[in-house]
Amino acid sequence: MERYRVAQAGLGHRGRVHAQAFLSNSDRFDLVALCELDEPRLEEGLAEYDFAAGYTDAERMLAETKPDVFCFVTQPHTRSALVELAAKYGVKGLAFEKPMATSLKQAWTIADLCRRHHIKAVVCHQQKYLTSTAHTAMLGPTPTVVGARSPDPPGTDRGTPRHQLQWRLGRGTGGGRSREPASLLRRGLHLPARPG
Repeated sequence: MERYRVAQAGLGHRGRVHAQAFLSNSDRFDLVALCELDEPRLEEGLAEYDFAAGYTDAERMLAETKPDVFCFVTQPHTRSALVELAAKYGVKGLAFEKPMATSLKQAWTIADLCRRHHIKAVVCHQQKYLTSTAHTAMLGPTPTVVGARSPDPPGTDRGTPRHQLQWRLGRGTGGGRSREPASLLRRGLHLPARPG
């Protein structure tokens, strides 16, 4: 079984989850380097994982370690630049958190870069761990929502689109209901075919 060299940028909460996953699957992944802009957080992560290779510059990390897989758990506005670095340094695979991009145009840029450079990419959707995901199947086909700005649910002062959407879907607004009603919609959103 092939073992992939992994370099990871980002050591916040989700970043630590990813790092631990790579380390827990050491038969498939060799986590060779960690990168974090926040130096105290980097030092803490290196100590926690008994790890020597730490960087504060993602480009330098990629240039020096030449990983097969680049995982970045960073803010959404950095995605495109990090994919460009992956292409520049011959990375074969990417793993990063949702959202894929901050705009559809940026999503297409990322998709085009991956296609041109034969990079396989995985956008992580931790929604699969939510209890609302299990309940979604019980709803049947995802309902069509014509607008989330409906009147407030009767007898409530909740006017946010999230609560209105819960109400419109018949999910209620409390009592242990899903905390992620919008995930019903997010799961149905996919990158559309490029126009013309």
